[in-house]
Amino acid sequence: MKITTIHNHCYFRRIYLLIASGLFSLGAFGVSQASEQAGNLLFPFFAGSTHAPLATDELPAPAGARLSAATYAWEVFTPVELASSPYNKTLRIPVWLRLLASVPANNGWNINFLAYSLYIDRWTTTPGGPLEPSKTRHEAGRGDAGVQVTFTHDLNERWSAGFGARLQGPTAGPGILANTADAELGSGRWQIMPWVSFRASLPELSEGAFFAPTMRWTMSYGGDIERRRINEPQIRPTFQMDLSKKWFLMLYPTYAIRINYGGSVPGQTGRLFLPIDGLVGYRFSDSFQVSLQAATPIVNQYPVFDLFTMLWFRGSF
Repeated sequence: MKITTIHNHCYFRRIYLLIASGLFSLGAFGVSQASEQAGNLLFPFFAGSTHAPLATDELPAPAGARLSAATYAWEVFTPVELASSPYNKTLRIPVWLRLLASVPANNGWNINFLAYSLYIDRWTTTPGGPLEPSKTRHEAGRGDAGVQVTFTHDLNERWSAGFGARLQGPTAGPGILANTADAELGSGRWQIMPWVSFRASLPELSEGAFFAPTMRWTMSYGGDIERRRINEPQIRPTFQMDLSKKWFLMLYPTYAIRINYGGSVPGQTGRLFLPIDGLVGYRFSDSFQVSLQAATPIVNQYPVFDLFTMLWFRGSF
């Protein structure tokens, strides 16, 4: 019991430290230096601005939106993922840094670029037997990094569409604090993720309301062939509406719905992982916005997480 209490205390202390580091990063990136043209930048989860926002991630721009010059953005976010299986329990806290750019092209097309890297803290607890106490392993180090290119375009006055692909490499480190030599902070394999998305503006609900069904297919190749093969359709039926000029609500902001056609994971009984997933956000300005996301599974045939929370910081320049 004493070991468990100390272990939980370390979890919460680590969460507080990571949130504080994210707040410090905001100042370091210089949010106040945002240019006027960046006011038209779309962060995928914050499309309800009074400006005409444009896409930099995997959601198409609102129909009728236009870029007159290239725009840029940064993101810092800290998910907290709790997962369990018959063999262990895991707390995983990555700190993500993403750099984004959106560039106008001919005939109303926009080209969007994304590069990202992350640092991971992970605690894995293995339950002991009747005469053996539980054991906890702490791993920390860099995770897999990746790049993405996307193309978006209007279809009509209400609908727009986009497509693209992401490439992620097995760049994760061995785990600088791991107490074993086989720490696995990344997938160990190259991954390609083609995707397609459609977006319908819903101004009858609120100024920034929209529905954007998106699907990507994550497939692994090369790398360490002894690691689990990944073959996984991932779906996000994103819906957003404004609650006020500052507050907004979003359902399924990330690829939470998954179907596993790849290697099995401990505790798997089927292919489907279906959570309930939502986000509440607040716009401090056109160039600085914060949101809190939470998700938990309602169908857990293919275990991914038991509880997922994420604090987002977003700024443009």
